[in-house]
Amino acid sequence: MKKSQEVLLKLLANELFSSNNVIEDLSEDEWKSLFKESCDQAVTIIAYKAAIKIGIPDSLSFLWEDTVDNYMGKNMVVEYDHIALHEWLTEANIPYVILKGSSSAYYYPNPLDRTMGDVDFLINKEDIDKCGGILASQGLKVLEVDHICHIVYRNGDHHYEMHFDLSGVPNGEPGRLVHQYIHDIIDKSFEYTSDNGSLILPSKFHHGLIILLHTSHHLTGEGVGLRHLCDWAVFLESCTNDEFQELFEEKFKSIGMWKFASVLSKICIMYLGCSPKTCLENTDSEITDSLIEDILFGGNFGKKESENRHLEARLISDRGKSGVNKKSMVVYFVKSVNESIRNHWPITRKIPIVIPIGWIYFGFQRVINVMIGKGHFANVSRTINEARKRKELYSKLGIFETEK
Repeated sequence: MKKSQEVLLKLLANELFSSNNVIEDLSEDEWKSLFKESCDQAVTIIAYKAAIKIGIPDSLSFLWEDTVDNYMGKNMVVEYDHIALHEWLTEANIPYVILKGSSSAYYYPNPLDRTMGDVDFLINKEDIDKCGGILASQGLKVLEVDHICHIVYRNGDHHYEMHFDLSGVPNGEPGRLVHQYIHDIIDKSFEYTSDNGSLILPSKFHHGLIILLHTSHHLTGEGVGLRHLCDWAVFLESCTNDEFQELFEEKFKSIGMWKFASVLSKICIMYLGCSPKTCLENTDSEITDSLIEDILFGGNFGKKESENRHLEARLISDRGKSGVNKKSMVVYFVKSVNESIRNHWPITRKIPIVIPIGWIYFGFQRVINVMIGKGHFANVSRTINEARKRKELYSKLGIFETEK
């Protein structure tokens, strides 16, 4: 772990959980590395609020302040987008619940410190057309419609994902149980009112399930960063040991997620200063150390090596929907490319024989993009080696593996 990464973890712990980590003196280059790391991990605001207490160098102060102001401005826009959605759907009598975003921010000491992306919300399937009409009436246009669990609407910087299912729901029996556990997610939601307006947020159990599924989904894809870890950490801190055990142990074990929840929680306790939980499954330090290294190496959604991480994901799993089992990387690559073709060409779901044409078309498109400077060919050896290491690590987490 680099010094800038060690310091960043200490700053996050100090700001989120009032830890008393002593921050050693940093050179100007180390301060620059710390700032960049905070941006790559999407935790710049939190790190800044802790860093100003020890004194940011004048040479970097303006850049960091300006960046934080931009993030805060974006957070305010997204918060008002959440509140606007609540007003639209409440007036139209459409039940809904917020996923991630403001639901995760709710657990932070200051919700606006959490770097926001877009507005994810869940509705009942029977309300898809009605809700879509409401969003269209507000000037939002459909951007993506063929996704397996949501429809994307956008107007400029205003981005909404209308979910009719959760992302990251696994295949098989674990997936059936997840759907059983979320059948009452809207019924058990609650209204939260801030100074700026109201929102409908999921219950504590449902929120924990949502963000754990979301984290595992992206972990086995392009990867997750410290923002995901902080989301889990502040939520974990909101639960007592008994409450956490009562809410999650039995259900998470039934879907093969208890070990993953335990490892994530141990990392939050070891590196971010969360309160210990005696109920957690014992995990060896090798797994926790390897996972925090992977999180730091990739950055938020694999930002540090975006293109390579996306390619590696195609060799690791089917976006984690079946866990990370012993199927070969070749099998996963073929399955992931086929699924990508199905998403781009929905007709292939009804006429699978068209899929080979997709391999030729998208392969040729890739070559053209590289030729015109919109990408580059991957280092095959390096990609395979990194994918193999990640797959070996993730397989130890036992995601969606249940006792027979």
